[in-house]
Amino acid sequence: SDDARLLRTLDAAKAVLAVAFLPGGRKLVAGLKSGGLLEVDAASGDTKEARDSDGSVAHAGAVLALAVSATAMDTTCVVSCGGDPLVKLWTHGDDGLTHAKTLPIEGEECLAVA
Repeated sequence: SDDARLLRTLDAAKAVLAVAFLPGGRKLVAGLKSGGLLEVDAASGDTKEARDSDGSVAHAGAVLALAVSATAMDTTCVVSCGGDPLVKLWTHGDDGLTHAKTLPIEGEECLAVA
């Protein structure tokens, strides 16, 4: 389309492997090869890294997949998975992403969530 234009380029040093837009389309979540999760403001490029409840990066292995869902109670939930045997649930609010729950899975890694 003639209206298509580049809004933002993420820092290539961060090795982004998965992305998902949050409701409203102004922010997105990026899953990193390092295991980190970044909330990115698409307009300004500002980033905020999500931390697990113990202060560590989101996953011990690369983040390979993300899914986003808005609930009936105006809460946005993000699901992440990757190179560790964990699926993690996050809530998104004014303070960014907050770790809510960890679900262990069978096997070595998780390749997709929906």
